[in-house]
Amino acid sequence: LVKILPTAYATTSSGAHEICQAGFACINKLNSGYYGKGVYFTTDINYACLHSGDSSTSVVVVSLVIPGNSYPVIESPGTERSLQGKAILTGYQSHYCLVGQDYLPWKQDNEKPMDELVIHQELQAIPKYVLFINSKNLKKESQKPHPN
Repeated sequence: LVKILPTAYATTSSGAHEICQAGFACINKLNSGYYGKGVYFTTDINYACLHSGDSSTSVVVVSLVIPGNSYPVIESPGTERSLQGKAILTGYQSHYCLVGQDYLPWKQDNEKPMDELVIHQELQAIPKYVLFINSKNLKKESQKPHPN
């Protein structure tokens, strides 16, 4: 049985068009973000909207992702064991991290965690829908924009 996750990928209108035409292969530079080098997705639509490149309207590509064997990230960026900018670990097809309001690994406190899923192979993701979400319709949370 293969696990398939519905996910969200924030982008711009032109980025969504390119992804729908060519898939995620059109992303010629993998994000070397906090939790490894790859294409970043989330299962939290509000969290995805924080990363959208458009201002008043968030553009989100809803995709089906096959994460394969996911490495559960607990390492914080900037530490000795950090995965920041590193390839997906051998034996895994993705990295998965629950993150807190500070975008660091979730500390199991009272805040609701968000998540980040990092894949390396663009063939692990199939774009299905493009959503254009007016920012005034988003759930209001005290969330600051991601530093990356």
